[in-house]
Amino acid sequence: MEYLELLSVPVIAGAVFVCLQLLKRAVGGNERLLRFLPLIAAGVGASLGVTAFFTMPEIIPASNVFLALLIGGSSGLAATGSHQAWKQLTKGDKKDEKDGGA
Repeated sequence: MEYLELLSVPVIAGAVFVCLQLLKRAVGGNERLLRFLPLIAAGVGASLGVTAFFTMPEIIPASNVFLALLIGGSSGLAATGSHQAWKQLTKGDKKDEKDGGA
């Protein structure tokens, strides 16, 4: 069952990413709320980590609640970071398309 422990972090990060995208659509791009998305991501990830620890302890590699909280929170921040990295990496492609690819 070690493979389940390897999947817990990306699954939490994916769930947090989906929650954040739904939240962004719900608020309609409110700049004030968008500033707090990393904090919200960490909170949602932490709550998912603790929930996974109590409901399915075999899937999260944590020996206590504090570690589950840290794993979930870091997974939530990883969702935000990977989204921002993807945006920055694809930003140059859109610029090149506007310039005619030259």
